[in-house]
Amino acid sequence: MALHDDPQPIKRNRFIHETVRDAIEAGALAPGLVLTESALARFFDVSRAPAADALARLEEDRLITRHEGRGYLVGDGTDTPLRVDLAEAGLRLPGDAPERLAARSARETLYPIVEIEVASAAGYGSYLVGSAAMAEHFAVSRTTSQDILSRLERVGLVEQAANGRWRIPRLTTDAVVDHYEMRRLLEPVALVQRRPTPSLVAVALDRIATLRQGEVAFDATKIADVENDLHVRLVLDCPNPRMRDAIRRSQLPLIATHAAFDRYRRAEEMARVLEDHSAILKALRREDLPAAAELMVQHLRHGEATTLNYVAARPDPPAGIVKPYMSRIED
Repeated sequence: MALHDDPQPIKRNRFIHETVRDAIEAGALAPGLVLTESALARFFDVSRAPAADALARLEEDRLITRHEGRGYLVGDGTDTPLRVDLAEAGLRLPGDAPERLAARSARETLYPIVEIEVASAAGYGSYLVGSAAMAEHFAVSRTTSQDILSRLERVGLVEQAANGRWRIPRLTTDAVVDHYEMRRLLEPVALVQRRPTPSLVAVALDRIATLRQGEVAFDATKIADVENDLHVRLVLDCPNPRMRDAIRRSQLPLIATHAAFDRYRRAEEMARVLEDHSAILKALRREDLPAAAELMVQHLRHGEATTLNYVAARPDPPAGIVKPYMSRIED
């Protein structure tokens, strides 16, 4: 099996910075236009990190000004904030954008895939992960697989023993309690740190209404969309990067486990999840932020109870959860 070369990754943050800078200097973006990490990330179809770096560079260029309400304003900050879609505002992608944005190293492309696979498996047992087996499975170099495992260790998904072997520890009930405690402390705060984006709230409510009306079938993808609307697109839109990182570390093993155990097949539970999300989103829509935060706490308590019951039962892993580069061990 041939190895993929690890190309020098294109600096997407620089590309975003240059594209927006040129648009501002050409007068295509009006003074007062609000620029946020999430809006830029969506427009360029990238993660928030390169978008955040591009905004920092634009601020250094004195082309944008930090806005107390949210994000940055084009110009010196004296103009009335203008919140419109970036494409409608006049931002355009250069012709070579697809090639420049798509050029990613193997490790950057694979890491989020492996992260979800490892987090999902942790709900069903402890596993050894061989860097050589991972490299062979994904047809990448041993260096790439070692780098991925090192990143997984930093977020707490794998451990390295004294003999150098990598291990995925089982998600225990104690760990579930700890993760949910972190989420209850942080997610309600993160949810209301910024004025909610009306379009995101509207899309999330429409998605729930469609599911409730039976216009589409419940499946793992649809449930993931519902979860991501609230817990990713809104919660992780908070301006504090350290808070975002802490929340994601506690979300990942739990959300991955939820996806794996087919909650969408449990009608009563899904009805409760949709009701919880709908109540939170409606509170956001009417800008009752204290109510939204309290409802989020209640929702996370519901999720904790369900997850504890599931993990405590020590179920067998569903088909496809344990990947070829993982070997089950006693725990």
